[in-house]
Amino acid sequence: MANVEIILIREEKGLGKLGQKKRVKLGYFSNYLLPNGMALLATKGNQDRFKLLEKKEQKRLDLLKNSAEQVKSAINGKSIVIAVASKETGKLFGAVTPTSIAHHILHDLKVEVAARLLELSAPIKELGEFPVKIILHPEVQIAITVKVVKEEKEVAKDA
Repeated sequence: MANVEIILIREEKGLGKLGQKKRVKLGYFSNYLLPNGMALLATKGNQDRFKLLEKKEQKRLDLLKNSAEQVKSAINGKSIVIAVASKETGKLFGAVTPTSIAHHILHDLKVEVAARLLELSAPIKELGEFPVKIILHPEVQIAITVKVVKEEKEVAKDA
């Protein structure tokens, strides 16, 4: 089977980086890389087309990085408090999830952060303070502290 020279238009783990030229089997290119929008044949026209795509992508990445920097300046180093039901020993009835942390960031700090961007070192299943890393961009990371406290139960007064 013939080999073809391609230009990668998306990073592919194990294959290469964006813009890199590679030689691959024709079948791999035509059946996988091309239909999934990962590569173009390395022709003169496609090289010019790739340069345009690269400029557009760079502008998009710069905008994302700038907005990530703005979010970082707003919430980096801050902490949020989450009140949850727990046992007397300090163990939680369940766990504090990235989704609930993202909800509290929105409610307390007025910044929307997707739960998939939160990185916990371990599941939060007890009371205490926990560091949480938020990866907004490969070059922009934020550290916040999540304080998990016992939920106070309200006692109903009969009049």
